[in-house]
Amino acid sequence: MDESKLPGDLTCDDASLNLFLRWYHDASNPNNGKPHGTNGTIVLRRNLRNFFKWVEKETGAPNPITAGEVNLYVPRKTRPKVLPVTFLRELIDSCRPTGKKRTFTDYRDEALIGCLLEGMRAAEVLSMAPEDVPPLDNPIITVTPKKGARQWDDESGRQIWLEIDTVRALHAYLRVRAEHPLADEHPGRLWLGNSPLPLEYNGLRLMLTRRCKRLGYGDHATSHMFRHTFSHLFLDNGGSLNDLGEHNG
Repeated sequence: MDESKLPGDLTCDDASLNLFLRWYHDASNPNNGKPHGTNGTIVLRRNLRNFFKWVEKETGAPNPITAGEVNLYVPRKTRPKVLPVTFLRELIDSCRPTGKKRTFTDYRDEALIGCLLEGMRAAEVLSMAPEDVPPLDNPIITVTPKKGARQWDDESGRQIWLEIDTVRALHAYLRVRAEHPLADEHPGRLWLGNSPLPLEYNGLRLMLTRRCKRLGYGDHATSHMFRHTFSHLFLDNGGSLNDLGEHNG
């Protein structure tokens, strides 16, 4: 390859590339002698995406991935650490039932899931207060560091730019929260449940388990997997590791 052209055509097909990925999944890592496994294969797949983008930019050769010629395969022999996008859509849709009125938990769960999909830690989400919900025209939330957690230079926390759908879900939840019988008893806690106490981690875990089982996904989705999924999608869409580190904290 020279600076402008490939010596020949760049060809790639599903069978050849995915055969390579399946081999790589089981092949031994020379650094530790263990198989690369699912996580190592995901990293390689991401690097291949970036490689094809670079080749397309430098030489003009069509990107076989964006052209739909290749569907990169990752074998999963263990519990996945990232959640499929199709499942995430179904999970959000389960909070918007058709043909019947939405309940308080529907509004709350959609907002909760939206915050988890922003890469926030479960503890950060659960500690939110109603006044932390940003306005629609400035969807930025400040996450303050917890005791014993990583500190920032000014100790004021980090700012996260939320997706507009997440902010809309939060505002919709605030409206129904105002009518909750426990709203006045816990003015500093955003998330309320059916018990006299605000929602805690166990309640969040039970909510995810209940909704995941209804979708036929078992109990495999944990709150931290949403954070892994955000990081995976962020990097897959061209985000940098530095930006990801600043976002995730």
